Amino acid sequence: MFRIPVLTDVTFALHPGCRVALVGANGSGKSTLLNFMAGELPPMSGTLAGRSLRVCKFDQHFFHTLPPDLTPLEYLGRSGSPVALLRKVLGATGLEGAAHTHSGLVH
Repeated sequence: MFRIPVLTDVTFALHPGCRVALVGANGSGKSTLLNFMAGELPPMSGTLAGRSLRVCKFDQHFFHTLPPDLTPLEYLGRSGSPVALLRKVLGATGLEGAAHTHSGLVH
């Protein structure tokens, strides 16, 4: 395991409802930072302070595990959540209404 600091002397704030994208070269520590913020990794030093922080990650390899014959709404619907809530979640990602009901299959 590498013990190279990803960040040093950094302070930042995330406000409710904000979205953040981490962009950087492979191996630069993006996933490590998110895993730390999600409480999945302990810090080498320093602390993570704040109220309830919910970190949502979309793994770059997750796409390949999605069933191509299901629409986004069908896939999320397997959770049993109400359709209105699922549409709100999909809309918050920038996916417009018509895309909620189209599968990844190319016809």
